[in-house]
Amino acid sequence: MISILIPVYNYNVVPLARAIHRQAMALKTPFEIIIWDDNSSNLCVESANKEVEKLQRVTYIRATENKGRAASRNALAETARFKWLLFLDADVLPASPHFVENYREHLSKADIIFGGITYNKERPEDKTLRWKYGRARETQTVKQRKKKPFISIISQGFLIKKSLFLRANQFLENRYGLDALFTSNLKKEGATVLHIDNPVIHQGLEDNKIFMEKSVKAVQSLIYLSEKGLIAKDHYTIQKAALQLEKYRLTGLFLKCTALFENKIKNNLLSSNPSLFVFDMYRLRILISNLK
Repeated sequence: MISILIPVYNYNVVPLARAIHRQAMALKTPFEIIIWDDNSSNLCVESANKEVEKLQRVTYIRATENKGRAASRNALAETARFKWLLFLDADVLPASPHFVENYREHLSKADIIFGGITYNKERPEDKTLRWKYGRARETQTVKQRKKKPFISIISQGFLIKKSLFLRANQFLENRYGLDALFTSNLKKEGATVLHIDNPVIHQGLEDNKIFMEKSVKAVQSLIYLSEKGLIAKDHYTIQKAALQLEKYRLTGLFLKCTALFENKIKNNLLSSNPSLFVFDMYRLRILISNLK
């Protein structure tokens, strides 16, 4: 009935696999779990992950080369036997002991079903930027997500029809930050979206420096996709902000002002109490600086 698909790279997927397997087995309905290792470079983690092969109805596949998350998901979808795909990132855990059952209960109610994402309440000392961003921007109620049904989808955990996924996930370049294209393609496909209260807990937080670096890559991907005409130039709020500055001829002034505080901006974001407003200015500056 459901193919549970987990792409993994240099992360211990065993806790997630066991939790999901336990829930799926209790339902006594057809399922499979496929874990796709995108040629992990950490051989210790890769060796530990092979333990999942001992679980019934679990398949572990190691790719011969690293191709990125989009290609890994596509390979998983093509390998899957069932028409409904439950994608989970390796660094999440189900928030509910009835997580799989909750998704099963909503089968066929929409083309894609998203349960949300949440974060632990404990503040991590060296990962505060990612933690604050996730809790403030990604953790949303069903009511909040319904206001922007496609943009609200975060690909760390969602249920989708196999045929739809393969149509929407055709851009397989190894590039960070392709969720924008995926959700844009879903909208172009005219897909129906159902938001439910069934979150995953994001566990694999990056430290402040790495999250800043990944954010730069995400902004660069956003620019690339919009310049190629693959997504709208106002798909996200950050793009709309850049367009507003351009409209009122304030782009140059914004760049000059933020340049004066560049070191303070970076110091704030690397601190134990980073500001999300400063983070927004940091990303906006990167976006504007790299636009042609």
